[in-house]
Amino acid sequence: MDALATQWRAKGLPAVSVQWGPWAEGGMAVDSGALRHLEAQGIIGIEVDQGLLALELAMRPGAPAVQAMA
Repeated sequence: MDALATQWRAKGLPAVSVQWGPWAEGGMAVDSGALRHLEAQGIIGIEVDQGLLALELAMRPGAPAVQAMA
């Protein structure tokens, strides 16, 4: 996805690829129990308000690929 976003940006098309960390209130990390394992390593889940803010920031002009972690 990063490469595709980079190619589209080079052509003047809008694109961004976001590598999301685990979300606190849902998703594969919570459903599989992986979030507990990640939290034991100091990686906490992204709260909904944090995730929406990260998405808003990712949509601004800038890099074609970003990471969102809490």
